[in-house]
Amino acid sequence: MKYSILIILVILTTTFSFSQEQINWKDTIKEGISLAEKQNKDVLIYFGMDKCVPCRMLNKYAFTKEEFIEYSKKYIMVKVYDDLDKENVENQEYVKSTRAEYQIEAVPTIVILNKDGSQHSFFAYVKSPQELIDQIEAL
Repeated sequence: MKYSILIILVILTTTFSFSQEQINWKDTIKEGISLAEKQNKDVLIYFGMDKCVPCRMLNKYAFTKEEFIEYSKKYIMVKVYDDLDKENVENQEYVKSTRAEYQIEAVPTIVILNKDGSQHSFFAYVKSPQELIDQIEAL
């Protein structure tokens, strides 16, 4: 009996761990735009940073949820994330120049680059995947 329960638990745990998808984040906007052109998609850029409570909330309540992960497949997803590692000079310079280019004054901010060349951005403070989806769709 114990052996049967153990086998069932192992199967369920294995199935659950393999079924969890994640967002396919790209590391640079250049890479994201290139892929978007090839796949005829818009680009969604997420600007965030460590020690940012709203950024952690966005990750916890939206980016890790199946509903938003599925929705994100409509876009090429790019993460510009300041990990505050001062020794990673290349990342620090990239984050700084990219934030300046897109006029990002606060995080978390979402920028949508549409196929038609238009650009929209908003401060993303959400508590559910649907709330974030609604904000994106309203643009």
